[in-house]
Amino acid sequence: MLLTNLRRNTTALLLSFVAAGFAFLLAELLLIGHTEGSQLVATSASAVGLLLALLALVPQRTLRFVVAGLFVLLALSGVYGAFAHKTDRIERREEASAALAVVESSVVDSPANATGAVTPADAGETKEVVGEALGSFAENPPILSPLALSGLAVLGILVLLNSEASLPVLTTPGPTRTARATGD
Repeated sequence: MLLTNLRRNTTALLLSFVAAGFAFLLAELLLIGHTEGSQLVATSASAVGLLLALLALVPQRTLRFVVAGLFVLLALSGVYGAFAHKTDRIERREEASAALAVVESSVVDSPANATGAVTPADAGETKEVVGEALGSFAENPPILSPLALSGLAVLGILVLLNSEASLPVLTTPGPTRTARATGD
């Protein structure tokens, strides 16, 4: 009985998981403050993904095809995010290298350090400057995280395309034709 119910409701169950995934992704993005400039692409795409997944629960063939098409756009926004994160990481790495070079040259060229030894105060300053340059998680965006958006969208597409086989074909009501065996 449980297995029969699971099979009958597989599409709804999987779409609910997709909706929950988008909801958790949206919550995470809001919690880490991913809400400025181009970061809003991911935040709004997560909200749209959540709404689309809930809308896809309506068992209507045309609506599900439209939602699947919109999920394709969401998947592309995740790919855009991965490239944006990669570009941001490269820029941050260059900034960190430049800051480290400045700190190293100031420590070496410092008259107090004629011996070349780094004092604890200089070491603390070096860590602070490099730490600022490298930043936190928000300043060094993970490259693969935006692909979570793409993965959820692709999962939604697969569920919707697979569910089409189980949806009844809607026809317009009209006269029915029945074939009669006439024996002629």
